[in-house]
Amino acid sequence: MSRDKQPFRALLDTATAGDEWRSQAAALLEPLREYDSAHSGDLVQTLAVYFQLGGNASRTAERLFLHRNGLLYRLSRIEEILGAPLDDAEVRMALELALRERGGKKP
Repeated sequence: MSRDKQPFRALLDTATAGDEWRSQAAALLEPLREYDSAHSGDLVQTLAVYFQLGGNASRTAERLFLHRNGLLYRLSRIEEILGAPLDDAEVRMALELALRERGGKKP
């Protein structure tokens, strides 16, 4: 069963509108951006692709041309840097919304 995504997108657009939201989203991802900048890393992109592919590690590793263990290491680093587990639903939702705010860039 396929359903029109427009109502879902409209809710997300409404929920992520405003300067306060943008500021909080940027602050949430800032530790990863700093790490990426300092280490020529791709943690933000890794996280975006991981979420885009529904948290499927094998497909994410394939898409990013990584060995699965390399991807798992990156995900572990993300959790360590953020101080939050990616298997927590609230953490995932907040990060997915923050990634949505980073300019609508597709991974």
